[in-house]
Order: sequence, then structure tokens, then C-alpha cells
Amino acid sequence: MRKLHFDLESRPIHIGSCHLVLPNPLFSNVGHHFDADRTRMHIRLMPFPGADLSTLSIILREFRPGGMGQVHSCSLDNNVVTVSFGYDPYKLGWDVVCSQRGVLFSLGPSMFIRSVHFNLGIVTQARKIYVPDKELRRIEETYSTNVVTSSSPIVVGEQSIPSGTVEIIKDIVEYDQKNKYAWHQDWFDDVSNAKKKLRELIGRATRLVRIVDPYLGIREFQSFALATTNAQVTIQILSSAVYLKVKKKGHNNENGEELLNHLGGLSRSGKINQVDVRVMPGNKPEIHDRFLVIDDQVWVLGSSLNEFGSRGTVMVRLPYPDVILLNINRIWENSSEKLEKFVSSRK
Repeated sequence: MRKLHFDLESRPIHIGSCHLVLPNPLFSNVGHHFDADRTRMHIRLMPFPGADLSTLSIILREFRPGGMGQVHSCSLDNNVVTVSFGYDPYKLGWDVVCSQRGVLFSLGPSMFIRSVHFNLGIVTQARKIYVPDKELRRIEETYSTNVVTSSSPIVVGEQSIPSGTVEIIKDIVEYDQKNKYAWHQDWFDDVSNAKKKLRELIGRATRLVRIVDPYLGIREFQSFALATTNAQVTIQILSSAVYLKVKKKGHNNENGEELLNHLGGLSRSGKINQVDVRVMPGNKPEIHDRFLVIDDQVWVLGSSLNEFGSRGTVMVRLPYPDVILLNINRIWENSSEKLEKFVSSRK
């Protein structure tokens, strides 16, 4: 395989067939570099001793987020090609073509790393979460999650300022691609798998977790909302008066007051994210379906969280969630009241 100059196992279609495979006899390597302002690129070929590169040309292509950019066909000058773009190109690819032998080298669209950006988070807290049973009388389940309470952006390399136009087009293309493949669905008929999936999703949030469920109370809050792993994430709960005005058997307080007292205890312990709970009024909540919002993504749940996965149900990620978020935000802002006000009005 070494003599073939390619990995035969990676191209099994060639096995059992006859092909003429010849090595590149003219140059051993292709190198490149940019000028300091990154507007000009130099490509240099390293010829074999005695090789004549006069039959070679280089076809250089620029690729932008929205399609093809500049294309240059250049002859070599002392084994070097220099191409001026007038700006910092987004992606480049090139072919080295011999007029007698065809394509001897090809590089697909490639970005050239100028810097690496990442966030460094430190796990400073391990939460152990207790989930009560439906009657809130005993602990039904426990699980743990590690919480990152600080995160710092780090840049390794040269901090570049991207082209505004390119960035706008890039954002549009990435948005379209994300939505194109955003449709995703899962079927659940097992409670443990359903809980695991939901907690994993919630644990990925970086800014916001919003749970819309007219029948969400303490048990569901403990089971899912506290699965966040980033201390900076805001937790928003949209429940309903239909559920929160009911008293559980054997309890002195309504579900709403029970939830408010529970959140107060968590807040005093200092082991909880920022939480905001709103209540949809009336005997018929304005939202019927159940939604899980993770940052900018929206999932539709086929049943309330209190029974999710106990019977066959689905969870679907919406490909175009903007209109759904718009309506959820409208109801959140205009058609609901804070849990504290709701509980106070019930006394």
C-alpha cells in the first residue's frame, strides 16, 4: 500500500479491478503562506531534482458561505504562485494541474486557523437532587449533576476581525442549515429513558431553560429543572392556576404555595439557579401543549412531565421555532402572573 501512494482499505471499490496508478513525478510537496495582512497568498511547489514544472498551472478557488468567490488560474514563476484577493478570503482550495498528466494535487475548501476560541469552565458544585413521589410524602428518586459556576472566554492565537458581509451571509447560511436539519423526534415508552433524555437536554443549556407545562409542580421541578449544569442559566417555569390552586390529599396548602415555599428553601440554601415561575390564569390555560425551550431551541412534548414516558409519547424538536417562541413570550409577558402574586391572591 505504501507503493500505491494511497490507502487501499479506504477505497475498497478498487479491490478486484484494474487501474493505472502513477505517482506524482514532478514535485514532493506543496506549501503556502499569507502576507501579514492576509490579502495575498503564496503557493510554493517543492520539485524533485531535475523536474520541469513548466507544464504545471494552479487553479485556486475561493469559497464563501453563500457560494463560490474568486477563481484564479495561474502559471508558476520560479515554482511559486502569488494571488492577491484584496481582502482576507474565507475558505480556499486549489488544484495543481499538469497539461500532460492531469491533476497531480488537489485540496478541497479549507479554512486556515488563525485563532482558537473556547470557554474554560470550572465545576465548583455537585448537586444531589431529591425527587419526591406524586404525593410529596417520600423520596422517589435521586440524581446528581455537576454545576459550572464560572466560565471565561479564552483566545489562543491572533484575534481577527471578520468581514461584516461574510459574517452576515455565514449567519444566514448557518441558520438555514440548522433549521434544515433541526427536525428531530424521539419515541418514549420507558420513564427512565425519557427522564435521562430530558435531563441531558436541559444540562446542555447555556442561557435559558423554559418549561411550559400547565401541570408542573414541585416533583417535576426537582426532576427536570434542576438538571441544569451551568449556574448562569435562568430557569423559567410556566404552569397554570388549574393545577396550582389544587390541594394534594393530606396537605394543608395549595400546590402553588407548596411550590413557592419549596423554591424559597432552595434559594436560601444558595444551591439553585435564578428561577422565575409564572402562572397562566383561568380554568383553561392559554397554552395546552407542553414545551421545553433550551436557549433558542424548542421541543414539543407529547404529555405532561408528571407522566412523561409512562405511556407511549413523543418529543419533537421544531425546525422553525421563532413563531412558537414569539407566542410563548407573549403569554409569558402579558397573560401570566408571578407565582408570588398568584399565591398571595389566593389567601
